[in-house]
This record gives sequence, structure tokens and C-alpha cells, in this order.
Amino acid sequence: MAKTFRESLERDMVRIGTLLVVLVSTILVLVFMAYAYIEQTTQLRRDTARIEAAFVEDLAGADQILQEMLGAEGEDRDLAYRFYRTQAEKDLEGQFFLLDGDGREVYTNTADQPLARTYRDLLVQSKEGSGRLTYFDVASQPYLMVYRRQPHKIAVYLIKGTDLVQTKHPYAASYVLRNPYGRVLATDQAGLEIAPNNSGRFALANNQLYLRSQANLPNGFQVQTQILFLPILSLLAVSLAGLLLLILLMVGLTNHFAAYLAKHNSRAIDRLVGETQLISQGDQDRLQEDYEAEFAYLAQAMNQMLGRIRQLNNEQIDLERDKLNYERKMLEAQFNPHFLYNTLETIRITSQFDPQVCSQLIRSLTTILRYSMGGKMADADLAEDLQVIDHYLQVTQVRFPQFSYEINCPEGLGQVQVPRLFLLSAIENAIKYGRDQRPDLRIELTVGCQDERLFFCLADNGPGFSQEAREHLAADLANNRGQHGLMNSIKRLRYLYPEAQLEVKDLDQGTCLIYWIRRPDHVPDCDC
Repeated sequence: MAKTFRESLERDMVRIGTLLVVLVSTILVLVFMAYAYIEQTTQLRRDTARIEAAFVEDLAGADQILQEMLGAEGEDRDLAYRFYRTQAEKDLEGQFFLLDGDGREVYTNTADQPLARTYRDLLVQSKEGSGRLTYFDVASQPYLMVYRRQPHKIAVYLIKGTDLVQTKHPYAASYVLRNPYGRVLATDQAGLEIAPNNSGRFALANNQLYLRSQANLPNGFQVQTQILFLPILSLLAVSLAGLLLLILLMVGLTNHFAAYLAKHNSRAIDRLVGETQLISQGDQDRLQEDYEAEFAYLAQAMNQMLGRIRQLNNEQIDLERDKLNYERKMLEAQFNPHFLYNTLETIRITSQFDPQVCSQLIRSLTTILRYSMGGKMADADLAEDLQVIDHYLQVTQVRFPQFSYEINCPEGLGQVQVPRLFLLSAIENAIKYGRDQRPDLRIELTVGCQDERLFFCLADNGPGFSQEAREHLAADLANNRGQHGLMNSIKRLRYLYPEAQLEVKDLDQGTCLIYWIRRPDHVPDCDC
């Protein structure tokens, strides 16, 4: 596969050139074959017509000989003279038999070759006035038998198969004459005989390709002609050799010119690619504009695009930074109104009957507000964050005397950085829905590590999650959407730990929410 524009251009030019060479060579071969087909078809049609005419002429000549001899009278010498004179006029050569009504020979020009008895009986029994048959002698040589009869005479003329359809001009096509039963009557080249059931236009014999034709002759006879179309083996050898040499020559020339043209026309592309690589590596911030023709416009357009991309990139970075800050502020502020309202309400009530508890609540509220608002957006140590959550739970325990809680965190994990109060929204959520059904709600917050991960497990003995709530939570986690307490907590955690995951597990009583993050490098291994 080409790695550069020059290599791709050179490869395409070679491919196109090779394709054109093959296409032109194929067209030349097809033109030659078409010419040979037309020429040979014309010759085959001409020879077939000549053979048909010669066969009809032979039949007509034989009929005239028989007609003449049936009307002849006299001794054998007179009959012989009349027969040879008539036969010479018709340019025929054959055997003649004159029989009486019972099949006995009256005259013959070949006394040493009598007519077979079976044929005599056939002619005597025949009721037809004339006819054509195929006659086979004792050596199985085929003859065309032409006969005529009168009430008391039968004239028979035999033409040997090899003497049929003979002309002074030889045929270019070979032929096979067959009787109505498909038996061979005559052929000029028996070695080229093609099976009679081969009805196609082309026929293959002796590793040669022939054009084939078949015509019907009088009295049910048929002539099958064939002419050599192309010598397949010779043609294939010559064609393949010539085609191979031509392809090799043209491919060599194509490669040479393709390499030259590709090198000449790809200089600007190579330079443009080199400068683009420098820009991608940060060694250059724009393209040189001293290109020619279309490449100058391309370099100018790319420089404008690069400038616009840098501007949009800087704007996008600023927007993402502002968006991140805004979202974090919004997430951190969502719990404050609820918590502040509930705490102030509790302070108002306790101030009327227990000033000491009221004072404790005020101190806890002050600690929480100073912590949540004084640090702006900075993250906090886990130990410090859990102390503030403990203050929050103390306030909650004052509001709901049957409520209880427990926080467990190994000392070695106290330095882990976490978003400020990211667990508080989940804790609020657990208190809000848990106390509706259990006044004795209990919350246990456990921090620990497992393998290379840290976990924050928030367990309660509340009613747990319904199936519908689980499905909604799973969909929100998959799409990182939603603004409820659980999603707020995991979103805030993912700003600091993008791989953070939230897992929901059922307990014997209640539910356990587990937040998983990777163990920071500065946190030592611990057995939790």
C-alpha cells in the first residue's frame, strides 16, 4: 500500500496504464477473432451451398440416366453405348443395373459386382415409382442408390460415396453426407468428422476449433460442413506470448513515465505534507505561502483555518473552565438551603427549653458554614471533611432523638483529598427518606481500601430503593445526568476522580451506597 501521495499517484498511473494495455490487447485479439469468424463463416456458407448444389445436380443426373436407360432397347452392346454416353454427358461415374419385374439382371456395366439379393428383393417389393437409398457393398462401402421402375423394368444407379458432390474446385470446408437414418454416406476427411448430435455453432475436434453448419438435402439426406476457425493451441501460444511481451513492454514504459510524472507533480504535495507534520508536532504554527497555482490558495485557506481553530480552541477552554466552576458551585450550594433551614428551625425550638443544646447547635452550625463557605472551591482532607459531617449528624441527632450514627475511618486515610462535603447530599437523602418509615434510623459511614481502590460506604437501615428508583438511578449513572442527592455526590466526586463509580447493595436491613475511587499514590497500602 502506498504511504505517500507520490507513491499513490505512481501506483494509480501504473494500474491505469496496465489496464489500458490489457484492454487494447484484448480488443485487438477480439477484432482478429471477429474478422476470422466473418471470413470463415462466409466461406463455410459458400461451400455448403456448393455442396448442396452438387448433390442436387448428381441426383438430377442420375435420374436422367435412369430415364434414358428405361426407354432404351436393343442388345447389351447398344445398351452399354447408350449408358456410357449419357453418363459422360452428366459427368458422373457409377454402377448401373437394369432388372426385369422379378429382379433378374437384364444389363449391368459391372458384371463382376452383382447387386445384392436383399436389395433386389427390396426393389421388387417396393411399390414406389422412384426413390433414393443408401447401398452398402460387401466391403461396407456406402453408395447412393437411385432407382426408377416401370411395370416390367427396374433401373438402378449406384454412385460411390467418394464420387458424390465432386467439383473441379476443391472445398475449403470438409463435409459429411448422411442418409435419413444418420449413417455416413460420404465424407472428404473422415478424421475431421464431428458428432452429428453436436448442434452448436462451434465444435471442438482434434484440439482444434471448427465452425459448423448443417443443411437438409432432398429425400431426407443431410450434409454437415465444418471449417477450421482457429487453431486453438497455436493461437493461444502466439496470443499469450505476444500479449505478455506487449504487456511487459508497456508496463515498463508506464512505470518509467509514471515515476517521472509522479515525482514532478507531487513536489508541492510533499512540501505541504512536511509543513503539516511540523505544525502537528508544534515546531511551526502556519504554512509558508510561496506555493504555486492552486497550492498557494490551499496554503492560505489552511492558515486561516489553523488560526480559527486556535481561536476556537482557546474559547472552548475558557468556556469549559467556566462551566466546570459553575457546575461545582451549583452542586456545592444545593444542600445549603435545606440544611440551613432545618438547623435554624431546630435552634429556634431548642432555645426555648434547653439553652445549652441551643448553644451547641449554634457552634456546630457555625463550624459547618465556615467550612463550606470559607474554602471556596478547594478540595479538603478526608479527616477534616468527616469532622464537619460529624457536626452535621450531631445537629440531626438533636432534632431526632431516636436517630443514631457511626463514622469509621482509618487514620492512614485521613489525608485523602475529597470534594468538600460530597457525602452530605447522600446523607441528607438517606435521612429524608429513611425517617419516613423508621424513627430509629441508623447511619453508618465507613471509609476503607480494597486492593488498589478506596471506598466510602454509607449504610442505613431504612426501607431501601424500589425497583423503579434503581432503574432511574442506573440510567442517570450511565448518562451522568440528574440533579438529585445521589447524582450530586457522584458528580462532585468525578470532578476530582473521573473514574469514580457508585454501587448500590442491599443489606439484611436497609441499603448500602458504596463510592469507589482509585487509591491515590501518596496513600499507603492498608488492610481494611
